[in-house]
Amino acid sequence: MEIRNEPDAGAEDGLVAVEGRNCLCRAKASRVSFLIDAASYFSAFKAAVARAQRSIFLLGWDLDSRTRLTLRGNLPLSWRRRGALPDELGALLRAVVSRRHGLDAYILKWDAPMVYVLEREWVPQAEFRWRSPRRLHFRFDSEHPLGACQHQKTVVIDDALAFLGGIDLTTRRWDTPEHIIDDPRRTDPLGVSYDPFHDVQVAVDGEAACALGGIVRERWRRAGGREPGPPVPFGDPWPAELVPDFTDVEVALARTYPAFRGWCEVREIEALYIDAIRAARRRIYIENQYFSSAAVARAVASRLREDDPPEVLVVLPRHSPGWLEQETMDVVRARTLRELRKADHKGRLRVCYPLVRAAREVPVTVHSKVMVVDERFIVAGSANLSNRSMGFDSECDAAIESAGNPAVQARIASVRDRLLAEHLGARPEQVSALLAEGSSFAQIVERLRGSERSLEPLPQDEAYLLSLLPDTDILDPARPVELELIAQRLVETRRRARLAETFLPGAILLSVAVVLLALVDSGVFGPAGKFPWHEWALPLDRTPVAIAIVACAYVAGALVMFPVLALIVATVWLFGPGTGFLYALFGSLISAAVTFTIGRALGLRRLALLPGARLARLSGLIARRGVAAVTLIRLLPIAPFTLVNLAAGAGRVTYRDFMVGTLLGMSPGIGVIAVLSLELELALQTARPAYILAFVVSLAAVAAALLRLRRRLLY
Repeated sequence: MEIRNEPDAGAEDGLVAVEGRNCLCRAKASRVSFLIDAASYFSAFKAAVARAQRSIFLLGWDLDSRTRLTLRGNLPLSWRRRGALPDELGALLRAVVSRRHGLDAYILKWDAPMVYVLEREWVPQAEFRWRSPRRLHFRFDSEHPLGACQHQKTVVIDDALAFLGGIDLTTRRWDTPEHIIDDPRRTDPLGVSYDPFHDVQVAVDGEAACALGGIVRERWRRAGGREPGPPVPFGDPWPAELVPDFTDVEVALARTYPAFRGWCEVREIEALYIDAIRAARRRIYIENQYFSSAAVARAVASRLREDDPPEVLVVLPRHSPGWLEQETMDVVRARTLRELRKADHKGRLRVCYPLVRAAREVPVTVHSKVMVVDERFIVAGSANLSNRSMGFDSECDAAIESAGNPAVQARIASVRDRLLAEHLGARPEQVSALLAEGSSFAQIVERLRGSERSLEPLPQDEAYLLSLLPDTDILDPARPVELELIAQRLVETRRRARLAETFLPGAILLSVAVVLLALVDSGVFGPAGKFPWHEWALPLDRTPVAIAIVACAYVAGALVMFPVLALIVATVWLFGPGTGFLYALFGSLISAAVTFTIGRALGLRRLALLPGARLARLSGLIARRGVAAVTLIRLLPIAPFTLVNLAAGAGRVTYRDFMVGTLLGMSPGIGVIAVLSLELELALQTARPAYILAFVVSLAAVAAALLRLRRRLLY
């Protein structure tokens, strides 16, 4: 990624946050508290919910009813006496709503695709709605462009207290600032432990909380929820034990919304970050889950190129938590940081990750989204420093600036020093004293480096790793790419030549796969060798019930939404390339037919109850264009296998069109999987040049076809 210098627009004199430019509003708050790490947030949330009188709004990227909010030994004594209330999120909400007449709870959770099914609570509606009081309202939020998400993590109670930030009310988030390795309290509902987790949430009251009440109501209405009425502050649900960091300040609220269904694009958070960076004089402190935003990177690079640039300390996770994110977002991050290091001609940039040590070393998972500029400005919220958080997903941040007020400056500095001290295992007073002496961030990181806690330099990735993935706009899109509209544009063309060109990559891919399958299976490259699982599957392969067993496995997998890709790979490994290809294709067709029939029986109305149901919007297109539409959706693919089958069935697509399109669309992918999985295994086992060459040729064919398809879709 190339980072270019741009003219410095700057913020208005005296203020960074300006209504209509980079924030929705500036609203007064009597109290503001920065809750560092989820132990403090979860405790404060439970205490506030216990005081709710009229309304509770919960918006989340994920919400899990099993989330334990307080743990023994983690609460002040006065809070522990409220033990009559349940400790799990779902049970707590049900209990509070049931006991308090006139109290309504509105729960809005992102309608996540099925790729997250193993990470999330299964059938959350059963917990939040089917077994809940009538005044507990639950909805999935799918009102966003395909591929985007509802990423706000906002809670509003009685329009008088609000929480916003990076912490979801879900599992595998709880931790304390000590980040103790192997802390027995840090486990998920299944009792599985996870690594130390750092995050930040902000609590606000007053006009700022009421303004957030308006934001969450707007989101609820967008998701199709019943009109809950305007925000009207009531009472004071602020927990008595929650000590404010700020009193009587203005809070600027900024949002990100993509353009969708007549709603205009909002990029306030991006503008707020850029203006704050341009306003920096001496120091910029950033901690974030990601760092791939091209716009923010350009602003930082522009400052680093100055003759006397500010120093910049960026705290990131060592790696993203999942293998997919490591192979995508971490590579994009590496490209971004490489360009920033090129701009850092004065050595003012330092990029680190927090590490804790005991019997072993464990990096802390950084999930927070915070930036502090000098002692004049602080912003925190849900927005990552990624392109998608700046223009693709729904986000909400809160910012406070000093506006020349020394007391506010001191509090901003105090929050920054607490964050930095936590990562270094030091006291905030030590950080403050060193900064007052004129020490740089780099000097403080070195001087306070402890034996148990430290900030380690983030290693620079090798150059060859940065070119393994496609352009950033695919991995981290800055704006929506509405795949429904792309599919419609491609499918509804009336020129046969253009339609043939659309499917040409798939045809070429299938031809190459079939040829290579035949060559490998015939032994032209030499004996393929026997693998233990082949010996195990050989008796099964020779029985007439083998294909029936495979078909049953695929149908069962489809019914529980098990990834069809895993089934295809397992089939090829068990039965070999030729037989495995045929069995996998047959199993895919049978399972598609079964789930298509289920979708037809359910219909669109009942299908709308399932997570991922916005796929039903493709049903009309599929019904109108038949084979071409089904083939295209299989070739992309733009949605999980089972949900496409359900949506197609519910949309009254003809059975013939669906099955023919599935056959044409699935064959290339299964052929590619068969070739690549087998040839890679053979190449690794035998190390023969012929097998290695076959794998390289297959991989090149896949890359060329995908590149051509990508260009066809986007241009």
